[in-house]
Amino acid sequence: MVRCLNGLKWEDGMAKLVVLKRFDAYPTAKIAGAFYFCAGIVLGVILGLATLFSDDFKVGTLVFAVLAPFLYGGAGFVAILLMAWLYNLLAFHFGGITFELEDAAEQAPLVEEASEAPPQKAAAKPRKRKVPRS
Repeated sequence: MVRCLNGLKWEDGMAKLVVLKRFDAYPTAKIAGAFYFCAGIVLGVILGLATLFSDDFKVGTLVFAVLAPFLYGGAGFVAILLMAWLYNLLAFHFGGITFELEDAAEQAPLVEEASEAPPQKAAAKPRKRKVPRS
């Protein structure tokens, strides 16, 4: 939820100061948990490959490599859920994070458009087919 600061006008072409009042904790935690789950997959693959190709093979390390995505995803979910709840509590008492938004339509395009169209090739003339005489 974003609100305008100090009643600033939302006119076209002007930067807007806004305050992030609160996070919806559960959806934020779900997304964070998914990111941490993906990080756990990467860690698990690296750890699993290192374990399989090492001379000192340990089953416990391989089990951790399999469980890493779930452990990381769960820990990330719980941590971000608590952080979002804490942010909401503190933002209610002290105010949220203030930042500035700018209208993207007013920004210059990233790629300049060509002033002239590139020259086009002339259309190829159709060839006449020779028909064998009988």
